[in-house]
Amino acid sequence: MKKLTLIVLVFCSAIAYGQNKDVEVKDVEYLKVIELADNLFPTIEIERQEYKLISINNMVIKSSDYQGPHIWHLTYKLKSIIPDDENSIIGAGGEIFIEVNLIENKAKLLGFGE
Repeated sequence: MKKLTLIVLVFCSAIAYGQNKDVEVKDVEYLKVIELADNLFPTIEIERQEYKLISINNMVIKSSDYQGPHIWHLTYKLKSIIPDDENSIIGAGGEIFIEVNLIENKAKLLGFGE
């Protein structure tokens, strides 16, 4: 499943590159960030396929929390509490928060939701 996700992302990146050459660098970064985060799951003994990536944020924010463009935060949510239809309520909790440092090529667990 991980290889299929990576192939799909590479394909989407290639399409985006053909449309806008400015997105090439960020697309490569996204791929690396997701790969590093996904590789963390076995070390925390959690099945990656049970979770959906719901957000990925680059921490290049001008504030006292500034961490730099090499730091990314990802949020995964347990698929079983995400409803199939848009009118249902999403279950509370079930998140995994991960930080990826591209300079160190490392991912670390930040915590869990509720």
